[in-house]
Amino acid sequence: MSIRNAVIAIVVAALPTAAMAEPASSGWIGFEASTNASLVVPVRLNGQARMALLYGGGSTLDKDFASAAGLRGGDQPAPIRGLTVEVGRMALHDAAAAVGRVASTFDDKLAGGPMAYRLGEQVFRQFVVDIDFAHHRLALRDPRTLRRPKGAIELPLVQKGDAKEMQWVVPLSVDGGGPAWFEVELGNVSGPLLVTRGFAETHGLLEGHPTSQRRSGPFHETVVSVDHLTFAGVDFPGAPIAIIPDGENPPEPVIGGVGLPLLSHFHLIFDYPHHRLFAIPIRATRTTPIPKDRFGLFLNFRETGVSPEQGLAVAFVAPGSPAAEAGLKTTDRVLRIDDKPPQDWRATSLVALNMATSGTRHALTLADGRVVSVTAHDFF
Repeated sequence: MSIRNAVIAIVVAALPTAAMAEPASSGWIGFEASTNASLVVPVRLNGQARMALLYGGGSTLDKDFASAAGLRGGDQPAPIRGLTVEVGRMALHDAAAAVGRVASTFDDKLAGGPMAYRLGEQVFRQFVVDIDFAHHRLALRDPRTLRRPKGAIELPLVQKGDAKEMQWVVPLSVDGGGPAWFEVELGNVSGPLLVTRGFAETHGLLEGHPTSQRRSGPFHETVVSVDHLTFAGVDFPGAPIAIIPDGENPPEPVIGGVGLPLLSHFHLIFDYPHHRLFAIPIRATRTTPIPKDRFGLFLNFRETGVSPEQGLAVAFVAPGSPAAEAGLKTTDRVLRIDDKPPQDWRATSLVALNMATSGTRHALTLADGRVVSVTAHDFF
C-alpha cells in the first residue's frame, strides 16, 4: 500500500455516481500557489463554504462536519450520502464519501480556512481534472469534449495492482532505465519520487551516491539524488528521491509514487475515463530544478506539547546535513528564526525552509540561549 496516498479501493468501487448539474464545467478555480504544498481549493458542502484537498484516493468528509450537518451512513466503511459538493460552477448532488479525519490543524492553516473534504477518486472517475500549475488553478470538465491540447504529451494512465488494492499509475524512467509504473500521488508533497528498496537496489540507485535520511510522518526514509529522472519527455538531472520503508511497499507491479514536486512542473490533464494523462511542460520546466532539502532540519510545528511562545521542537536532524553540522539536536527548541518568532512564519514558509538554494543562511535562536547559523548545501 502506498504510504502517501492510500486508495480506499473497496469503498470507492461501491460509491454510486453523483448527479451533475449543468454546466458540465467548474470553470477555473485558484489553488494554493506553493508547489510543495497540497492542492487546496474552495468548495461549498451543503451550502457551507469550506476548503477541500485534491486527492488521488477515496473522497473523505470530515467527521465533525458530517455530524454537524446531520449526515449519516451505515456501519463503517459504508459511505455517507446526501452531500452536495459545489466546485466553482459545477455541483455534485447526492455525492458519497467515507467519513474520517481530513486534515490537521497545520493543514487548516495552510489552506487558509477549515478543511472539510478530500476531493478524491470519485470525482476523477467522472470528470477530466485539468491542473494548470503555472497559473495555480484547476478545473473539472466533461470528458466527452476533451481533445488533445497543443504541445501535450499523452501518457497512459492505467490501474495496476491486485484485487484488494488498485492504483492509478503512469510510466517514468530513472537513470535511463526503461519506463516503470509509478502511482500518481497528488497527496505526496514531500518529494518528487518514492521507490521501493528492491527497485533502488536492482537499478544501483544507491551506488556511488551519498545518502542521508529524512523524516516523513512516522517514518525515517533513506534519501539519495539520482543522475536522471525522466517524465513526459523531460529530464530532471540530480533529482532527489526517497526509499519506501520496508513493509510499506505498494502492490506489484507498482514500484513507487510520483509526487507534487515533480508533477508541478507540468500542466496536467487527468482523463481517468479514457485512461490517459496529457502533460504539457511549463515553459520554465527544463531550467527549473526540482526542490531539494539542503538543511536537513524537521521542525515540529504541528503539536510540540508547548505553546508557540515556547518555540518549535527540533523533531529530526538528517545525518550529515548542515543542521547536523551546526550542532542541532532533537532536544533543542527554536525560539526565533532570523529574529522572527515561529508564529510569524507562514506554514508554507516553514515547509520551504529546507528547500533553500546552496549558500542560503538562517540564524536560529534556541531556548538555551544559543544562536545557531545554518548554511544550506547539498548533502545527498
